[in-house]
Amino acid sequence: MYEYGREWIFNLSHGQVTAASLIVLVVVLLLHFLPTVIAFLRHHHNLIAIFALNLLLGWTGLGWIIAFIWSLTATPKPSAPTH
Repeated sequence: MYEYGREWIFNLSHGQVTAASLIVLVVVLLLHFLPTVIAFLRHHHNLIAIFALNLLLGWTGLGWIIAFIWSLTATPKPSAPTH
């Protein structure tokens, strides 16, 4: 009989990945890349740099906070077309 315990996420003894583990993985990835998602939705002019910072240093915590604050900074307004 299978015991539910620490293996509820990854049932590695049987080589299976449960639906719960996939949900956890998606949520963790979305939270990790939240600064990039915000920058994308805000059409931030430094989207690529925010993504790079988030990808390379986001795991440190400090890198994630910097990327998050940067993604919330003002984006330049498009200048009015001149005729």
